[in-house]
Amino acid sequence: MRHVYLAFNALAHWKEFAEVAATRSNQAGKETTHHTQQRAAAAAAAAGSESESESRESLEFPQECLAWLLNDALSAEDLELTQRVDCIYQQQETPTHYSIYEPLLKTYAKACNPRALVIFQELQDQGFLASEGFCGTLLARCSEGRNLEFALAITEYCKRRQLSSLAIFRTMMKVYACCSRYDLACDVYQEVLAAGLEPDSVMYGCLLKYAVKCERRALTEELFKRSGRKTLQDFLWLIRAAGHDDDPDRAQSLFQEAIQEGFHDATLYNCMLDILVSSNRSEAAHEHLAAAKTAGVVNLVTFNTILKLYCSKGDFAASRRTLTEMSDSGFSPDCATFNCLLGGAVDFGKFPRAWEILDDMKTAGIKHDNYTISTLMKLAKKATSQQEAERALKVLDQVEHLQIVQDEVLLNAVLDTCIQRRQHDNLRKVLEASEKAALEPSVQTYGVMIKGWSTLRQTSKCRALWKDMTEVHGLEPKSITLSCMLDALILAQQLHEEALPLFRKWQNTVEPNIVTYGVLIKGCGMIGDCKQAVELYDELKAAGLAMNLMSYSALINAHAKAGLMVQANKFLKEMISSGCPPNVITYSAMIKGYCIKGDLESAFEVLGTMVNEGLKPDTVLFNTLLDGCVRHSRFQLAEYLIEEMDKEGIEPSAFTLSILVKLWGKRGNVEKAFDFVRSVAQRGLPAFDMQVATSLVAAAFSNNSPALALSVLNEMKSWPGAKHGGGGGGGGGKGSKAAATATAATVAAAAPQGLAPDATLLGPLLTGLLSAGAAKEAFSVGMTAFELGVEAGIYENTWRALLRSLAYEKHHEELTELKGLITNSTKLPCAHILGQEDASDRPHHYQSKFGSRYRYDHAANDNRTFHNYNYNYNSTSN
Repeated sequence: MRHVYLAFNALAHWKEFAEVAATRSNQAGKETTHHTQQRAAAAAAAAGSESESESRESLEFPQECLAWLLNDALSAEDLELTQRVDCIYQQQETPTHYSIYEPLLKTYAKACNPRALVIFQELQDQGFLASEGFCGTLLARCSEGRNLEFALAITEYCKRRQLSSLAIFRTMMKVYACCSRYDLACDVYQEVLAAGLEPDSVMYGCLLKYAVKCERRALTEELFKRSGRKTLQDFLWLIRAAGHDDDPDRAQSLFQEAIQEGFHDATLYNCMLDILVSSNRSEAAHEHLAAAKTAGVVNLVTFNTILKLYCSKGDFAASRRTLTEMSDSGFSPDCATFNCLLGGAVDFGKFPRAWEILDDMKTAGIKHDNYTISTLMKLAKKATSQQEAERALKVLDQVEHLQIVQDEVLLNAVLDTCIQRRQHDNLRKVLEASEKAALEPSVQTYGVMIKGWSTLRQTSKCRALWKDMTEVHGLEPKSITLSCMLDALILAQQLHEEALPLFRKWQNTVEPNIVTYGVLIKGCGMIGDCKQAVELYDELKAAGLAMNLMSYSALINAHAKAGLMVQANKFLKEMISSGCPPNVITYSAMIKGYCIKGDLESAFEVLGTMVNEGLKPDTVLFNTLLDGCVRHSRFQLAEYLIEEMDKEGIEPSAFTLSILVKLWGKRGNVEKAFDFVRSVAQRGLPAFDMQVATSLVAAAFSNNSPALALSVLNEMKSWPGAKHGGGGGGGGGKGSKAAATATAATVAAAAPQGLAPDATLLGPLLTGLLSAGAAKEAFSVGMTAFELGVEAGIYENTWRALLRSLAYEKHHEELTELKGLITNSTKLPCAHILGQEDASDRPHHYQSKFGSRYRYDHAANDNRTFHNYNYNYNSTSN
């Protein structure tokens, strides 16, 4: 059969389609029917003369042929074929028939295709009446595809035609449950009673479960009493519900009732023990454990549960005693045992003990499960050092991403940790795996996924998730999910275009809280729209919401970035008087505002106030002050801050290094900038990124030291931090291939912890060397870009300038090789680059990104000297 619609899909092999259609019944041992002959005839007609294309366009497929194809597509779950046949069906206006619309609706219902609603409405408009059985079938297909929108339409149709039997109600409940709408599933109960029906035992059991899940406690009690059922599973649901409500007394009462009903089951005892442990009732838990031992129902789960009590209190001595008792009772620790011990160690910050437990787990031959991974994610978030966090995150390399996305709790833990720790590679892989998996995410998970894609600056993915949640699956967002979506749009610079309209659209449905307003006010600060920020502030105050730390800080930051320090001070005073003490982030915003205005005295006054209040300045705050000092040439203040950072034990970040490099570059002491960076590297601090490298290159060029700029590639070899990815290096004065090989080898020999250059460094370095008239050295840097595969990140004008310089200086071998690489590159528009290259255009000078111009001293023959003129340092490192 696949040959049939593969041929049909291709719309090219019409004869094969005709042959397969004609022999389909014969292959099954049956005679060719009249309908099959019709199908074959239609296909044969379509296969007519290839020169008569217009006859194909006018061909009409018989109704039976279309129905045959649609049913085959339904069996194969082939949505694409269904859509193509549906398109033909609409174009030739075939009369509506059950054999056509039945497979169409079934396929589209499961695929969540909006066409299902259109067809269903058309049928009603034409007077077709769907039977109860057909409606039940469509609802079942909706449950498979979690198609809530179409299911609601069918439900309304059944209500209007009074087709709501117990079977229909049961299937409706299943749809709601599959869509995680347990509230709607519970509402079915009242509809059943209103229809004069009585739920059967299976329906009562499902309703009880759904009532517990959506915390409808009154309904839970009513169902339990009315059903007359007193099964072990019902008691377990009720006991767990009481535990969820933090009502251990109610749980104990239900437990005793279950015992009186004759249920002496280990699961029942363990369920009650878990509630006592979770509610921190140690004495009652020990009494219950004794009762379980007397009843002879103690098992491994019992020991693991009491072990959880000790681990939650950090009583590791009692944990060891429990392990001994467990072993004496003939039970070996399982994965849950080790997970309990691991969780306790992580919760109390005993990370060395946590690694020992993992080693013991490995020695016992027990593989980690999803809970183990979740606990390691917690460790990664709590770790104070990047190295320990990365060690915990390595567990993600040992598991399939599909395993992660199939567990919603684990998925949320992994995504949240990767976002916090900036593990963008793992974040992207997990999110991409979630797209391929058949997930049924909750509203909370949608929020985390939106936040993840937003972190990766993939706003279109965020929009798609929001649409899937609200339109396809009909889920109502919570305030935190709405805040995540608003934040994603704001980061994409879409505050007024999308974020605010979306907020207004959902404002009456999802009650906004202070977090939502805080996100919007932060967005106003990003674009300097203080007027809108104040309007939102007035709105939230009118709504009776109390400002919190985040919203006040966002409001102050919005005014500080705009240089409106009078207003910023006003809100700071209001913040303090309202009983909301500012934190380091708040004061950093004030300091940044004063630095922007050049009022460094006021900035240092704010710093003093902050320190007097017991707050310790962090790296970000010092960076803000340092940047202000450098921008306004207050070099002595900058050096004072460096000394203070060292006294406070505050490690410099990559941005700190960039600012200091800029400081010494502006003061004409570029060697000191290099020395300081080397000293930080020797201390093993991971404060290095490409921004530091480009700052060094900028400082070197601005101080007329092209050779020093080229040496940055060698300096990077000793930098700790990012993985080495191959690269290029300095060199010059050699033949083209030798120079390129030496250049690439220089960086390729770097230590594994070295930072590999990318286009953001190689591009400016190349343009600076061209400015200095060092064409061969620039060529070697260009070759390095090709070696690393980053040539597309370098501007086309730069490649054209390099070609002109090589041609002018008659470096024919290098010129030929570079042209070949550009021509063969799939990443560069070779026609644009090579088409505008002109050897007669003499490269007297080249305007560098760094604002310095250099020229080649032709009078010095082949001895390169670098002349600087029109000195104007404009570093872009910040």
